[in-house]
Amino acid sequence: MEIYCYLLVLILLIDQNKYNENVNRRTIDVLAARLYFYYSLSYELLTGDLAEIRGNLLALHRIATYIAS
Repeated sequence: MEIYCYLLVLILLIDQNKYNENVNRRTIDVLAARLYFYYSLSYELLTGDLAEIRGNLLALHRIATYIAS
């Protein structure tokens, strides 16, 4: 439900051309974290092995921590 609300606010801001209110990248961290969680969970449930996507997840983590600093 929380992700849906974030998505609705994001769509509303984009539709109203209020890009300046959407500049703070930290506001989408919650959405990104959930997406990465469900990406890894679904991959693990399908294949039973996270080792294949570990590189992707570490790269995403590296990008997120680099931007935050």
